[in-house]
Amino acid sequence: MEGQAKMTWEKMARLASQAGAHALRLLRRLFTSRGHGLRLLTRALLGLAMALGLAGGALAWRLGQGPLELTWLAGQIQQGI
Repeated sequence: MEGQAKMTWEKMARLASQAGAHALRLLRRLFTSRGHGLRLLTRALLGLAMALGLAGGALAWRLGQGPLELTWLAGQIQQGI
């Protein structure tokens, strides 16, 4: 441990304070009118939720028609085992 700087409580507190300040700056930028990051994030998450909902609905409809034939997948699994 010779030659390495010791991590004191003061240094750790300063690093934690700097990390908190950076996080606060990021949050301020997301929530102010100047940064449109929150709006973009919200739209992306809403779009993802809608796509997953549509995919889930399509899968539920298809499974309502009967079981899925996955013979190709069963063959791949048997080759792997």
